[in-house]
Amino acid sequence: MLYQVSFSKFVLPLSLIVLFSVCGMSGVAQSEEVNSGERVYPTENNSVLTTIGSLIFVNQASFSYERKVWQKNNFRTRARLTYGTYLNNGLDISVGNVYHNYLGISAVQQISLFEFNIGAAYANYDRYDEDLNVNIFEEEIIVTEDQSGIFLFGNVGMRFDINQFIIRFGIGNLNLAFFGLGFSF
Repeated sequence: MLYQVSFSKFVLPLSLIVLFSVCGMSGVAQSEEVNSGERVYPTENNSVLTTIGSLIFVNQASFSYERKVWQKNNFRTRARLTYGTYLNNGLDISVGNVYHNYLGISAVQQISLFEFNIGAAYANYDRYDEDLNVNIFEEEIIVTEDQSGIFLFGNVGMRFDINQFIIRFGIGNLNLAFFGLGFSF
């Protein structure tokens, strides 16, 4: 489901920056007390991830920043900001959307090693429509419309946090069949 967006290109990124700034400030306010009464600030609340995804003829790469919002035992909730770009699209389609890049925000829920997320992304894409194509000298010229819009996305997978390093893999509608590496700090 895709909705047309009529606001400036800068409104969405600025809103996301403000949201993650608030999340960052809330992490500074959180603390734990140890037996001596000394306040100890939690570590490894931030993560940076790179992800490569592929699904037959379509490949994408993305870069993500995430912030831990809540944790209790093996349950963790994070907020994630992702920028991704499609490296190539080898599909031969005459009708549909071909995505170029996206900026998304999502909520990530991790239960032990299982991770899933759902969010919204602002994407730039070309719209292919057979009704727009033109025939010149018996050769069909494919006409596209550059468009952008907001759509929902999600993925499921496994995530391994080993010391400060992160390994993750799974499947989703933006990341395709993905493999990612990252680190926590």
